[in-house]
Amino acid sequence: LPLLLLQFLFFASPILPVAASIPCTIVVCACGFSAAYYAYWVCITDPIDWRLKRHLKEQAGESCEDCVEDDNDTKFCWVCSIDVHQLSMHCKFCNKCVGTFDHHCHWLNTCVGKANYGYFVRTVGSTLCLVVAHGSILAGLVISFFVQYSIARSDNESSNFPIVDRSNQWFNANDNAKIGIIVAVVNA
Repeated sequence: LPLLLLQFLFFASPILPVAASIPCTIVVCACGFSAAYYAYWVCITDPIDWRLKRHLKEQAGESCEDCVEDDNDTKFCWVCSIDVHQLSMHCKFCNKCVGTFDHHCHWLNTCVGKANYGYFVRTVGSTLCLVVAHGSILAGLVISFFVQYSIARSDNESSNFPIVDRSNQWFNANDNAKIGIIVAVVNA
């Protein structure tokens, strides 16, 4: 996520025409911020089974006001040595039972369960929006560069080609062929 944003801010946004650069940068940064925000909430929301949470708090001598009791079916977790909800499962990475266990996310290094599943879906959706926006903008940028470059090369004159001109200024070069390779490689 940080590399996508840095790549966009340093290599794509400066090359875009100003009229497109500002809204595209806002969209990409907003998607990146929302992905990071929801990922943070996924990580700090503990999806532990409420029976295990109550048991651990009772052992520590604390009360568990946010533990809601229900009479649903239970099963015994032999690792935690306690009855947990039927849909709970023990995570071998986190070493705890997770309520309505979905999976252990290795990217976020946390379990995804009932308590943080909504945040996880928002994280994935925000990341998908970021990747689609980022990829679309970069594809348009590379295609526009080469279209403008081919027109400039066939006309043998330096007309107003904003992406080619901004690329030359940003990368401090005058050879359009080298700039084309740099733009394609950096934004691929």
